[in-house]
Amino acid sequence: MSYDFLILKEFRGTLIWDFDGTLATRDFSWEKAFLTAISSVQPDHSVQAEDVQRVLRQGFPWHLPEDTLVDRIDTSMWWARIEAFFALAFQSLGFADHGPTLAKMVHQMATSYDDYILIPDAMPTLAKCAEQGWNQVILSNHMPDLPDMVHGLGLTQYVSQTFASASYGYSKPSRELFEKVLATLPTRENVWMIGDSYEADIVGGMSVGLPSILVRSLKGRHSLEASDLEEAMRIFSRLS
Repeated sequence: MSYDFLILKEFRGTLIWDFDGTLATRDFSWEKAFLTAISSVQPDHSVQAEDVQRVLRQGFPWHLPEDTLVDRIDTSMWWARIEAFFALAFQSLGFADHGPTLAKMVHQMATSYDDYILIPDAMPTLAKCAEQGWNQVILSNHMPDLPDMVHGLGLTQYVSQTFASASYGYSKPSRELFEKVLATLPTRENVWMIGDSYEADIVGGMSVGLPSILVRSLKGRHSLEASDLEEAMRIFSRLS
């Protein structure tokens, strides 16, 4: 979907959706990916999830030190650093000879969208919002490959842009990340943040003055909470 599409409709504003836990979910963890990779070269290994957690605890390079000095981080640069870190982690686990190969295997597992499952109300809600004239974008604390994954899941027919934290050097709830996203929108009027994390989505959205809805996490911590995306849609449709 593009802004040109919205010109044909009455433009309502912009919805900023979180991704993991809000629109889609999957059974993935770095620990599980590491163990799967190790099993491919040594099925009878004795490495446990706790061992993987230990070697990944320090120095996980989600962002390059100079991230705040650039507008975008090159995906290949980001993964080169990640794979080097993973190779060292495999070395610490006793698999130095296979480190680079296993690191690439984990990379491939991490960026696959095949194991993602769209939450049932995600696609219908995005479709309804698009039909009503909402511009929709995704903002997620995620790997730089997220736009490709969103496309592979078929969401780009309703989503105009996808923003992954790893490509910008900031993570939600950073005010700087939200400001970068807002700077790309056709207008800052009537922009909403919707996500399942109070700390990342709600605190982050409110830091730049966005009305924000907490979904799938009814905890009484926020004035705008919704059990699902359809209820969230009723809220922002009523209040905008």
